[in-house]
Amino acid sequence: VPRGCDATEKDLAYILSLAECKIVIAETSAQVIKISNIKENIPTLKTLITYDEPSDTAIDSAKNAGIELLNYSEVLEKGKTYRTENPNKVEEEVEKGKPEDLACIIFTSGTTGQPKKVIHSVSTLTRSVRTGDRYKGQIWAYAYNPTHMAGLQVFFQSFENLNTLINVFNKQRSEV
Repeated sequence: VPRGCDATEKDLAYILSLAECKIVIAETSAQVIKISNIKENIPTLKTLITYDEPSDTAIDSAKNAGIELLNYSEVLEKGKTYRTENPNKVEEEVEKGKPEDLACIIFTSGTTGQPKKVIHSVSTLTRSVRTGDRYKGQIWAYAYNPTHMAGLQVFFQSFENLNTLINVFNKQRSEV
């Protein structure tokens, strides 16, 4: 359920509880704090993952709300370990999926009222993905926020072709 940093606590509480989110990825410590503040409205929430190194305040906020807080780099390391210990498991799980399976729930901005839910299947998210030998061995970058449709399309293009994916969103040229 992608949401940008500008989402209000009220919108987040509504959206994350309606979608019954168990894991939420937050870009910044400010988002971690905002989501921790509304944990009581999101009973299914167990884990927050943040791209940035969390501040002490964000760590305390998540802990006090009873939410496990992980940094994205920790998740990547755990994923590498899991793949080493469970060869082909990820691919086996992906193969179980069907094109009509629920993949993502996106909510409208809510500028004209309550945000509205838009459900996407795997096929609607991957319909513009191009696969084949000419698309292998590429490096893709999140130039768009991965919480928006364009970012999701970059993810799936990279994922479907087993390409490298890097996050350059909100980075200066010197940081890339």
